[in-house]
Amino acid sequence: ITAGVHGSVALVVALIIGGGAGAGAQTGLAGVAQQQPGGSSMAEHPPPDPDPTDPVPTMSPTPARETLKKKVAKRPAKVRIPAHGSGTFAQAKIQGPKVGQQGARLLRYDVRVEKNLPYDADETARQIQEILSDPRSWVGGGDWRLQLVSDPARADFTIYLATPGTVDRYCWPLRTFGRLSCQAGSRVMLNGWRWAHGAEAYGKDVSGYRQYLVNHEVGHRLGHGHVGCPGKGKRAPVMMQQTKGVGACRANPWPDPKRSG
Repeated sequence: ITAGVHGSVALVVALIIGGGAGAGAQTGLAGVAQQQPGGSSMAEHPPPDPDPTDPVPTMSPTPARETLKKKVAKRPAKVRIPAHGSGTFAQAKIQGPKVGQQGARLLRYDVRVEKNLPYDADETARQIQEILSDPRSWVGGGDWRLQLVSDPARADFTIYLATPGTVDRYCWPLRTFGRLSCQAGSRVMLNGWRWAHGAEAYGKDVSGYRQYLVNHEVGHRLGHGHVGCPGKGKRAPVMMQQTKGVGACRANPWPDPKRSG
């Protein structure tokens, strides 16, 4: 009987241990969903996935977890972008300081977001302001000062975040194919689909692509045209059509990536 009891106990222990290992293995296999992840008076010509540039619109964790958060933060939540909109926009109501070197030419801009896009106008304006206020952006070169304003009457140009259909309409006769962005006169049109999904050259780094998109299209407003890749392995110039790809270059969202404040 004693031997039988010991044998039973051993069998029960073995079963418990085996079950625990299986549960641990299943837990360890848990995955994380990942999302898949534009400009002058000359539109970009798209590759497999259409692309151009120019418009005119109407009104307490562990360190490992912290690292994961940083990576996820680069990939904004996946959202559905409507193909078309009404062409009516929400006006950002926030204002920022003048940014840039004293004596440089000052340009003021306002921000508007098409109403059926899943983006808040004020939050979008804050993101754009942060990009354009970075010393690696156009204000760091000494030629320009930029200021976000809430009053359209004071703006020298307007940045619109719009649906693909609205961008296509306002960029015409430039062909943006529902995937490109553009600049036309005092209007800078950012394609909402690209804002959400980025471009192949930036992989899952949608935030990096947004930096590129804003700097590229505003660069057209400041008078800069398209340029090519300067050489294999070099950073792509911000005025290269990186939405279409970077060729032998490396993706780069800034006019001067080496510059610091």
